[in-house]
Amino acid sequence: MRSFRFTYTWKGVEYSPSAGEWSTFPCGKIRMAARLQPNHCFLDSIEHPAAVFRRIEHRAFFAETLVSFQPEDSQQWAGLACYYDTRHWYYIYRGWRPGSGSIIGLCGKGIRGSNRIEALGEFAFNSTDDVEFRVSCEQMHLQFSFRPSGTENWRSVGPLQDASVLTDEYVESEDPIPNFGFTGAFVGVGSVGYDWSWSSRRFRFF
Repeated sequence: MRSFRFTYTWKGVEYSPSAGEWSTFPCGKIRMAARLQPNHCFLDSIEHPAAVFRRIEHRAFFAETLVSFQPEDSQQWAGLACYYDTRHWYYIYRGWRPGSGSIIGLCGKGIRGSNRIEALGEFAFNSTDDVEFRVSCEQMHLQFSFRPSGTENWRSVGPLQDASVLTDEYVESEDPIPNFGFTGAFVGVGSVGYDWSWSSRRFRFF
């Protein structure tokens, strides 16, 4: 599951971006400006998500993207996500932590029935290099990893994650809040911004 070109057939979970929030270029890249998301990660809210997803159609797949992005503070993230709904998702991202600088992090929500966002792994990444993200799935396990652009070796972020979190069966049995009919899991790219700055994120392939 990998495409070297972005086209206008890609969608943000049925929410169309407004003019100026993202745009494609003839070379197949996409530039995404994060929406202001007070009190939420962009995956937590279905209101104007700055994200582009495609449906997961197989239990064995991999997806990769390259992100050109230099975070300036802890309120700016960009990366790769696996998504079921606003309460069940995983997100590997490049961000910023005070005292540490640029980081690579992995977080998730809905794990073991929890309604809280959980930190699942983190590495310092004080480099100006672009970064590639990857998720691979084998049946019921997801492995998230990253590498600096132009290098060969992937570095795992966090242990294997439970892919069943993104299934109808898990949500119906583990989530105490009823799910109102949404079905299906997605993988895609997205950005987070809690301020008004225009710090664009460029995704070069997915």
